[in-house]
Amino acid sequence: MKYSLEIIPEKNLIKEIWEGELSYQDMIESWTQHLLSHPDYIKGLNLIADYRNAQIKITGDEVRSITEWINTKIKVQYLAIVVNRTVDYGISRMFQSLSEGNSSAWEESQLFYSFDEAVQWVESKNTESS
Repeated sequence: MKYSLEIIPEKNLIKEIWEGELSYQDMIESWTQHLLSHPDYIKGLNLIADYRNAQIKITGDEVRSITEWINTKIKVQYLAIVVNRTVDYGISRMFQSLSEGNSSAWEESQLFYSFDEAVQWVESKNTESS
């Protein structure tokens, strides 16, 4: 598993890139060790999570646990999740569905197969917020 993170404060943006097989533990550890401890991380930024080169290997119970964990630790404005495989879209949709209506972690989330479309969506939200 490989995780890379870029925070661009002037664009109000966090970009995560995930590669390889991802477990529940990989995700929690990456967020704890890299995102939450990053000196430029502040609550309220937008997040693009790129899973196109990853294989998400988590169970339904782990999706629920991740949703609960994120709700207590991470706060972003808009969340764009980008995937490449139908199975990862399904897992991400389950995550999105579990968090809709009860998430204090973000205002709105969307799923994408296209990274460019995810960027356009987040940028359009920045424009609406201005």
